[in-house]
Amino acid sequence: ELRLIVHPVLATGGTPFSDKITRRHALELVAADPIASGRVNLTYRLAASTHPLREPARASTTLA
Repeated sequence: ELRLIVHPVLATGGTPFSDKITRRHALELVAADPIASGRVNLTYRLAASTHPLREPARASTTLA
């Protein structure tokens, strides 16, 4: 289980959250609980398929 608390703050610098992640895993959102202060508590778990994901393919779209 992974729990994140999202604070709505605009930052223009700092250390990236994910710079040490070498593999991706599919996650399933279990709960999203907004708090009166503006924060959002997010709870994730590994998706049914726990195999690491490959980088997503970029979709090509043509606008008319």
